[in-house]
Amino acid sequence: MNILKSRNLTYKIAILLLFVTITAILGIKESSWAFLLFSAVLFTVFILMLQTDSIIPALVFLSVYGLIYRFIFFHTGGFLYSLLFIIPFFIVLLFIEILIENFNILSLPVKLFIAVYFILMLYMSFAFSMTNPLSSMVSFNVYFTPVLLILTRRFEYRDLSKTVKIVFPFIFGIFILQIAGKYFYFDRYYFDAVGPYIYTSLKLGSHYRPFAAFSSVEELSVFLALAGIIGISGRGIYMKTIAVLSFAGLLLLSARTAMFIFIFLGMFFLLKNKRYKVFAVISALFILLIVSLHFIQIDTTVYKKDNMATAILKHTFEPLKSGFNTYSADKRIESMKYIAGEIKKHPFGKGMTHSESVLLNKKQEHPIESSFAKLSLAGGVITLLFLCLIYILSLAKLFVNKTNETHYIILFSLLAIFFMNGLTMHFISAVIAASLIKFK
Repeated sequence: MNILKSRNLTYKIAILLLFVTITAILGIKESSWAFLLFSAVLFTVFILMLQTDSIIPALVFLSVYGLIYRFIFFHTGGFLYSLLFIIPFFIVLLFIEILIENFNILSLPVKLFIAVYFILMLYMSFAFSMTNPLSSMVSFNVYFTPVLLILTRRFEYRDLSKTVKIVFPFIFGIFILQIAGKYFYFDRYYFDAVGPYIYTSLKLGSHYRPFAAFSSVEELSVFLALAGIIGISGRGIYMKTIAVLSFAGLLLLSARTAMFIFIFLGMFFLLKNKRYKVFAVISALFILLIVSLHFIQIDTTVYKKDNMATAILKHTFEPLKSGFNTYSADKRIESMKYIAGEIKKHPFGKGMTHSESVLLNKKQEHPIESSFAKLSLAGGVITLLFLCLIYILSLAKLFVNKTNETHYIILFSLLAIFFMNGLTMHFISAVIAASLIKFK
């Protein structure tokens, strides 16, 4: 769709001018050319979305968002974290007419799902923190705007596959450099200023774990799991290479939760495809062999004196040796007990609190490593029941219908919500929104 021939051209130009004006004012106020450069890049993304009639430019941008954010963070001396969440909001404003059209053609159940989710997000974001509207707006943008973003363009599985094909070499290249200890100068600043109190999994022993172009180790690990699944279910040598490199990346990262998701979905794919059943059996036997390491008496404690390779091996195989009685597992169990107790005390929820801890640079006393648990705590029993209903309906649809590539993405999204903070990851949250809305 050519921007000069599009409908409501005056409106689109007005939104673009509003964006340019606001970013120019902020850039001048912060005396930062870096923020102005970032705004120019984003402006280009807007134009590409208008010209190509595709959501791929936005997905590519979101996949390197963390890298760009750290660049700005360094050159502005810690620019306000929350203001960068206005970006998806501008994209939504720019394509509001298409968003409405796409919403109208959705089925009634999906419309109801979006409406209920919208009401719950408003309730959780604003009902408990009316004295801090900035924090409330951040929470609402983080959790609901990805849904609107996906509705701004036509979104198909092939869009996601193409995006992974485009960004994977770049992201994996940065990952390898970071494995070798080569970081950008603004990443080093990020370690000291942000990483330690927000992302507890940033260090393994005395070594920093790579996060490539993303904002955290967790987000990179989920991307690698997603890319691996797309690679397995895709066709061609390039896609299979992506799958192999993704699994290797997860091993090097020692990202156990994402590795579990990848292995589970990989086995699910192999078992659902008859020609791979023999390979699936061999893979299962190999996994059983690895599990047998539990009986080998080795010390899997990670010490600060350990080199990177030793720390990774110990951390990866620790659950097999200790019977999953690990520090991470204990913290997750402790967190779940805390959440269960809090839901009993506050059946109507406690509201969103994560964004406040980020804005105020506070480390959470009970970090919640699950979007499912975080939303249940924030919205109470009603939200918990709503999420359970979504899971039941989605899983029923998966096992009743004939399996195709999109089903693996839906299952991936359900796992990323339950076991990880998938809904707060810029690129992954868009994938989750697409899988639960457009892929149904």
